[in-house]
Amino acid sequence: MTDDLALPIDIIGLPTVREMDGLAMSSRNSRLTVDERQRAPVLAKTLRWISSQLRGGRTDFNDLVLDAHDQLRAAGLEPDEIFIRDAASLHAPNDDTNQLVILAAAFLGQVRLIDNLVVDMTPASTQETSSKED
Repeated sequence: MTDDLALPIDIIGLPTVREMDGLAMSSRNSRLTVDERQRAPVLAKTLRWISSQLRGGRTDFNDLVLDAHDQLRAAGLEPDEIFIRDAASLHAPNDDTNQLVILAAAFLGQVRLIDNLVVDMTPASTQETSSKED
């Protein structure tokens, strides 16, 4: 958007800071019960699973998102939103997309967890990176 509007702003993405078990750090994590906190890392695990499917050549994005919803529900989370988008534009991916971003939100009890994962889709790369959660 800053490019589209010719704004003199540089946006610099940084990796998400994560707990040892992979959960994105957030002040809202303190609102999780002990049981919920043990289940919460499944959100990051599901993003990594989506990433591996994408890097493996899977392009049925809608079905992939539905499968991810099933994984989250099986762990006791209620999916709110999961999107797979072009990382640069946040538009739907196309044949020219080199980086995807997986954006996800799910409820665990009363807490809405959010996370994201950037996936490099260039043929020579299998790297993943993530951006700051909040």
